[in-house]
Amino acid sequence: VCYAEALVVIGKTYYIPALLEIVERDRPFYQQSGGGVTVSGGEPTLQYPFLIDFLKAAKQADLHTVMETCGSCAWSKMEKLLPFLDVIYFDLKIVDAAAHKQLTGSSNRLILANARKLVDLAADVVFRVPLVPGMTATAENISDLVDLLNEFEQHRVHLLPYHNMGESKLERIDSTLEPLNLQTFSEQEIEEIKSTFEAAGIVVSIGGG
Repeated sequence: VCYAEALVVIGKTYYIPALLEIVERDRPFYQQSGGGVTVSGGEPTLQYPFLIDFLKAAKQADLHTVMETCGSCAWSKMEKLLPFLDVIYFDLKIVDAAAHKQLTGSSNRLILANARKLVDLAADVVFRVPLVPGMTATAENISDLVDLLNEFEQHRVHLLPYHNMGESKLERIDSTLEPLNLQTFSEQEIEEIKSTFEAAGIVVSIGGG
């Protein structure tokens, strides 16, 4: 407790029955739209014990389930989640190992290994690419991603163009991070990237869905 009210708690703790009750309120909408519940974040696998128990409860309630993940999770955990997931949205950022390490501070070996295993198991995985100017949206990386998707025999991708809407939150959360101050993409730039994937026979969606 901060008596001076200088700190504000953002977020709320839920137990599974209470959270499922909230999800259930939208069941009529799910039935009409064909939708369901999506677990996201942050990275949902960081709360693995809660995550798997919640997904089990959601499937017992006959809800369609989706998980959004960066893929950096032990395969032993990912594999146990599969029976309770209908779709996995899997982010692919940078293929080159050195570039990935430089920009994210960690290896992409586990991420790519998990992606390959999901494909081999014929899981319903949708690969997504966050497009960040000068980082993930370079000509070299886009080419590498096209090659990787072809290697996986995956013929669809979701492109997530960079936006700076989250930067307004940095001051609110007392972050030491500096705004990136990157230029957002023009429609023409996004179309050029989209065309690169489409030329390789990959169907492109823009945005999260």
